[in-house]
Amino acid sequence: MVTPKEFDVAVRYLRRKFDPAPAVAIVLGTGIPRPPLTVGGEAAFGEVPYLVAPTVEGHAGRFLFGELADVPVAIAEGRLHLFEGLPADVVTLPVRLLGRLGARAIVITGAAGSLRAEFAPGEVVVLRDHLYLGALSPLAGPAYEELGPRFVASAGAYDPSLRTLAAEQAEALGFNLREAVYAAVGGPQFETEAEAKALAKLGGDVVGMSLAAEALVARQMGLPLLALCAVTNVAGRPEDSHEAVLAGAEAPGAKIASLIESLLPRLASR
Repeated sequence: MVTPKEFDVAVRYLRRKFDPAPAVAIVLGTGIPRPPLTVGGEAAFGEVPYLVAPTVEGHAGRFLFGELADVPVAIAEGRLHLFEGLPADVVTLPVRLLGRLGARAIVITGAAGSLRAEFAPGEVVVLRDHLYLGALSPLAGPAYEELGPRFVASAGAYDPSLRTLAAEQAEALGFNLREAVYAAVGGPQFETEAEAKALAKLGGDVVGMSLAAEALVARQMGLPLLALCAVTNVAGRPEDSHEAVLAGAEAPGAKIASLIESLLPRLASR
């Protein structure tokens, strides 16, 4: 596990790359385009101490610092995944770093497959809860109080006031933003038909291979979280593929980028 001393080294490295501190942090998942940020600095994941470069297509793996809608912003363009063979604390280190840099809220995005007919590909959903079953928690390991409490209430990880704010703003932009429960799976294989049905029976609405672990770290840090997903495909189909997910994220991803840009002034004023 990354120790507090090692974590502080990584934080100092990024602070040298950007000043002032970001008011809002953003994680861009699979197929989610970057909002029109005025870039003032950047750092590749692989350059940051104790972090590594991603190996998945569609994940650039870099931090971008700058302004968007006159708000100081830090963006993680791409993410790491457990299926890349990485420990959970390294996978979630970008979120932990963004929080320590001073962000007052974080927006985490991703692609997801639909588990229910009412959540159609092309839709954007805002997460209200998740299922994170059977995977190693990113909070497991030595109890470093400097990084947050060991025992964390997962309930409430997805800030209800931010969900309401996002739904109102989406309506103003001309699209509906419904709430969904995210079922987190390890991957990299896509779900079988039986697995997709089982996850739906457990209460999942959409399924993906990331995001929930990052939400737990944000919760541990006390960082208000807004999580948005592009619904890209129907889970449990033989034609599921990474290429299809990337293509399916194009239209809803553009909506997510516009929504984030329009929300930033209100997120920064929290």
